[in-house]
Amino acid sequence: MSDSTRLNRIMVTPDDLALEREAVQADIRGSRLPGLLTQCDPGPYGLTGEILELLGAVEQGMAVCRSLRPRCRTVLGDPTASCLSLWVAAQTVLGELPVPEGAHIRVGGGFPERDVLILADQETLSHGLMADYTAYLSFYRGHAQADKRVDVPGGPVRCTQAYFQLLGQSLARVLKGQPSWDLVERTHVEVPRHRYRGLQPIEAAAGPAELLDVTLDDIVGNEEFGRAGMRLARDVAGFDFETRQNPKRLNPILFAMGDPGCGKTVTCHAIGRYFLDFCKAHEIPAKFLVIRRSDWASSYQNASAAQLIDIFKNQVAAFPGVVGVYWPDIDTAFAAREDPGVRSEEKNILGACFGIFDGTIIPKNGQWFMLCDANTLNMDRAAISRITQDPFTLHGPVSADDFVALLRDKKLRSHNEFIPLSTEQWKQVGDACIELELSGRSIENISRRVITEIEDFEYPDEYFQAPLARRLEILKEQSHRIAAERLLAILQHYKTFEREAEERAYRSKFQDRVQEIVFNMSAQAAAVAATHPPG
Repeated sequence: MSDSTRLNRIMVTPDDLALEREAVQADIRGSRLPGLLTQCDPGPYGLTGEILELLGAVEQGMAVCRSLRPRCRTVLGDPTASCLSLWVAAQTVLGELPVPEGAHIRVGGGFPERDVLILADQETLSHGLMADYTAYLSFYRGHAQADKRVDVPGGPVRCTQAYFQLLGQSLARVLKGQPSWDLVERTHVEVPRHRYRGLQPIEAAAGPAELLDVTLDDIVGNEEFGRAGMRLARDVAGFDFETRQNPKRLNPILFAMGDPGCGKTVTCHAIGRYFLDFCKAHEIPAKFLVIRRSDWASSYQNASAAQLIDIFKNQVAAFPGVVGVYWPDIDTAFAAREDPGVRSEEKNILGACFGIFDGTIIPKNGQWFMLCDANTLNMDRAAISRITQDPFTLHGPVSADDFVALLRDKKLRSHNEFIPLSTEQWKQVGDACIELELSGRSIENISRRVITEIEDFEYPDEYFQAPLARRLEILKEQSHRIAAERLLAILQHYKTFEREAEERAYRSKFQDRVQEIVFNMSAQAAAVAATHPPG
């Protein structure tokens, strides 16, 4: 590989940061910052929990910068090394900050180039940075505009966000003007919870944590939808960051409909993991979001639609990379406009969704894609037309062979030696799954029950003192075998339990409905009696 294409890799570990913390903490304590923040957001015992988290984010960023700068100097000359180290520190602070509801902001512009270069060039960087940052907070402490003031709820976090965004944007402009900019673009920096190639984040640290630990190889019965998701993920990964366009014209929404338990959720999570792994392998900045109703729904008037728009504007369109989104149970997100009881709030939510799907709120430029699913199509007709341009009906496992593949080859593959069934006996198990009308979700629960029964034994005394390798040996030695008859009995027991649970739920719902009707009839009778007394 030539020098013009070689990637320079620089890593900072948690142990590296630990060596810098004492000096950084001394600089923070020696500054006016803790006292200023205590005055702006006083708690009953001094600093509030939010302010302590804020200081922790600043401490982490400064420790990153101190540890990173000498490493950057080995491959980059100053001022480039110092500016890149400080830029990574600013991104670290922004990534670690606590962001309470309503505190997330975006600012444009920056600081003068000369001031930024002077700040980055200081050998005692944390001391100079603390002085500059504290002066910025002091200036906005009593600002005439309430939304810019520090001494209001959420003010310290918002002001800190603004400062480090401005600092990062200023440093980015300085770096892009350096003669060694091409070298910066080929520099791969990794610090705890954050990775960058040049000034582009490689992936969102929180993305994989939101996803089930499952791959597309684990999916049985929904292969066509999985392949479509893989194609769309690769297409979006081809987004061109210079022109902000995708070479391919693509529909960014895949819609799946299917009965509960057919594997909609697990398939979408598997596509999400594929997308992140593919982008990581090709060093493409990427993240994957799961949109939950609790993330945007609010009891305040017009707040739900506004928060939904904020998610897509700030976490999708504004992300400096490609984004995958999974919106489960999208049919429950909004009512149909023709429903007689539809509220204005629900109409606003629907309007926000239309803007997202149509490209009027965020551009449909091939930077993002969305997977969504539903159990039924009980929603607004206009919404249906926007999300079902590429529809799939998911069934999950449907044949006896599908169920055998899912249970034996996927869910129980690590325990197959304890389930010594013949090919014919496994066929009987698959046939039983069809006869009992089990679903993919049922097989997931049944497999956990089978593994629990295999590993159900009395622990020998040595187990709790033994190292992990010996505990695994004991587990293998003591585990029980499951015969075909027992496995069939577990299937039958689960179906009986499932059926009884459904019947109990139905009876409870029925009784609730009866009581509601009786209550309404009694209220009606009382109202008639009150307005038309006898005689």
